[in-house]
Amino acid sequence: MKFFESLIKGEYDFDFTSYQRYLQVHCDHFPPDVYAFAVDNRNYDMSHQSLHDAWLERFCISEPASGERSEMRAIQIEASFLGPYHDLKIHLVYSGVIEYSIVTPQEFVHPPFGTIGHGDLLIHEVSLTDDNQAVVHEWYFSRGSVFRIVCETFTRTLEML
Repeated sequence: MKFFESLIKGEYDFDFTSYQRYLQVHCDHFPPDVYAFAVDNRNYDMSHQSLHDAWLERFCISEPASGERSEMRAIQIEASFLGPYHDLKIHLVYSGVIEYSIVTPQEFVHPPFGTIGHGDLLIHEVSLTDDNQAVVHEWYFSRGSVFRIVCETFTRTLEML
């Protein structure tokens, strides 16, 4: 994470404005839907559509294929979260996935400990690769798990429960 690394280290004094400034400066390099998602504070705060405190329910990696022999293949990732107020589901679909990583520590980093899976999603960050050619979306969970997806674009939809 470029902007919220201090949160991962347990330092709760961070500057959200530098993240917003970064997004504004690089707005022309983001796909329009990704930029709209990234600059919408409701995706970070305590609102119903926020990923903050959401729970991961599903994470699926697939290889959509095309061509006469299905020889042209891509990587797509779909993730679904139960929203922080448990009144909606948040669906993310990542297209043109270039790289992804999932790291989950054996020991829990933050409470509560026990059988919580990945725990609450504490923070997420949307940025660009160093060459501004791809989108990076990183998630950090209370267990200490970090998911990182590098892709061409992604979409978000909300499903009311």
